Amino acid sequence: MDNDSHISVVKDLYSAFGTGDIEALLGVLTEDVAFILPELPGVPLQTTYEGKDGFRQFLADREPALVYTAFSPSQFFSDRDHVIVLGRTEGTVKSTRNGFQYQWVQLFEFTPENRVRRIHEFMDTHTLVSAFRERDQQEPSPPSARDSRTE
Repeated sequence: MDNDSHISVVKDLYSAFGTGDIEALLGVLTEDVAFILPELPGVPLQTTYEGKDGFRQFLADREPALVYTAFSPSQFFSDRDHVIVLGRTEGTVKSTRNGFQYQWVQLFEFTPENRVRRIHEFMDTHTLVSAFRERDQQEPSPPSARDSRTE
């Protein structure tokens, strides 16, 4: 398949995710797909979800925990059997009502049949982990450059 075809599949996947069309989303994944997230201490998501049932579980795990207010893929790059997407996400943690926003990179690996076999997400883990903490458990902000300079 050509690079544009892979990018088109990823855009279709994002569209299905945005409209809640789970069957269309699952239709572009292989049976043994792996969705890999970074370790997120205190966040009720696994680091790896395997197979279509695993991907369904990811969707089920995030539903009671997160409200997304923005999910914005912005740049797409493709080479052979991989697509890299840059984007940003905003939302709220339901249990703490803390907002979050972070930038991410998602790496998609394709089969020769133009189906997604692996999705690996990279993100600012500190931002999401902090949003799951109660406000009184938040880590203090680092001192500003002005506060830390010697006069």
